[in-house]
Amino acid sequence: MLKSGAKPYLLMLGLSLALGCQPGTSAEQEKAIEAVSQEWDGQTLQVTTQVADILELQKRAAKAAAALDSLSTQEAKELAAALGGQKARLDSLSEASFAFVNQWQEGAEQLYAIKSDAEEGKTAKPVAPLQELLQEAKAKSKAWAPVLQTARQAIADAESYLDSER
Repeated sequence: MLKSGAKPYLLMLGLSLALGCQPGTSAEQEKAIEAVSQEWDGQTLQVTTQVADILELQKRAAKAAAALDSLSTQEAKELAAALGGQKARLDSLSEASFAFVNQWQEGAEQLYAIKSDAEEGKTAKPVAPLQELLQEAKAKSKAWAPVLQTARQAIADAESYLDSER
């Protein structure tokens, strides 16, 4: 029979072993590292998808703008003007997103180092800066979504018009 004081120690030891935690990293730290790691993976997918969307929309906007420039109707001119504005927003968003992706990659390297330290039994660095970067990624992703949707709609309108002119 175990003393009641031994139960929490054994529980923490079992939890540490199950999570791959070594004695140098507390169970609380390991839990925080695991939570950030899981959230990081999901947010990485979100950011990656949005950056890919930005690039694809830039290509589609440029192609549609070039096609609209060859037409002389008033509607083509209006669509070209709207598309030009969206393309400018996409270009600006592209620059901002690539700057953020660089930060994100640095954060991923930090997360890897923290996880490695924990696995090696070293005291892991705090994950608070990475949690802040996660919050920033969520905010940026939320801000980028309507810009992408508006651009997507303007491009679809231009492409639809171009299809009707063929």
